[in-house]
Amino acid sequence: MKNLLFLIFFSLSCCLCGQEYWGQVEQHSLTSFQQNNLVQEISLNQETFEIALEKEGELSAKKRPLLLYFPNEENALEAFSLSTVSLFSLEVAKQYPQIKAYRGNSTTRTGVSIRITISPQGISGTMRTPSGMLFLQPQKEGQGKHVYYQRKDALNQTESLPFCTTDLEKIAPNAEKS
Repeated sequence: MKNLLFLIFFSLSCCLCGQEYWGQVEQHSLTSFQQNNLVQEISLNQETFEIALEKEGELSAKKRPLLLYFPNEENALEAFSLSTVSLFSLEVAKQYPQIKAYRGNSTTRTGVSIRITISPQGISGTMRTPSGMLFLQPQKEGQGKHVYYQRKDALNQTESLPFCTTDLEKIAPNAEKS
């Protein structure tokens, strides 16, 4: 029932927001993380996203901010006003023109910010929200599938996580878990 409500809400959000690059992923075998709604899976149509990015880029060249949508901690799409961030030196950037970085702020909630990197593998990024950090990353097998999850949920899990992590205890034994 929860997944059905999410699908309905997500579909309405997509239609109302006017974006067409994020979509629901068919769930065949849910992991315990997904069953507990700790890790959400979402599909990115890379081609449609690149068209939207190009269109928004043309508009932002006319002094309008780049406006793109990303899933948030409430499993809804949220609009962000983005600006380009230099990721590499000019020489390296010329070698890898397909990798771009952006940062921005929510257009509807103050204090909610995002940093993303776009590459041929997909979108990786972090979103700072009132309830903590949200991470977005492409899945290993690709095909446009991405996962997003909150840091606090990943830290509280005892089973192995379905994505790469760093053992905080090993690299910073005295660090606080937030």
